[in-house]
Amino acid sequence: MKILRIAFFVLCCSVVFSCKKKDELGNDFVIFEVDPKIEKVSFYWKDTDGKILKSISRLKHKTERKSEKLKFAMNGGMFSINNIPKGLYIENFKVLHPIDTLSGKGNFNLKPNGIFYLTKNNEAGIIESKAFTHDSHIKYATQSGPLLLINKKINPIFKKDSKNTNIRNGVGILKNGNI
Repeated sequence: MKILRIAFFVLCCSVVFSCKKKDELGNDFVIFEVDPKIEKVSFYWKDTDGKILKSISRLKHKTERKSEKLKFAMNGGMFSINNIPKGLYIENFKVLHPIDTLSGKGNFNLKPNGIFYLTKNNEAGIIESKAFTHDSHIKYATQSGPLLLINKKINPIFKKDSKNTNIRNGVGILKNGNI
């Protein structure tokens, strides 16, 4: 089954910090930092008519209709070819798709996979999927795999000659709670 990244993490806010950097191999990457206690961070999958967004332009249109200004968006989680979340997806406190802890093929099933979430108090968290328990205080959550970092180190499944060296995007949480 082919997995696509369709849902979006969205910051309808002023970005607290952004910068471009290069890694040790000279590859470019961009970092955005935001304080979720101050800035609005939202997850979107469908528009108000229930149609799957599928593009940044449709997402931008959705946020503009709500008089929100889209400042930053990134693909988040994984979705199957029919655009249904692969694994847990919570939006506005509603579980729209249950957690998936089964084994299988593809990036999603590379272990450990994890869940990024935001609580009703706008506190961010990342937890391994196998350790997750549902909590009614979770406002947004998305499951994806594999975790890119484990205990502040690159996941050892990413080796130089690995077939898993695709361009990636990710989210992390700093000591101060910023994402």
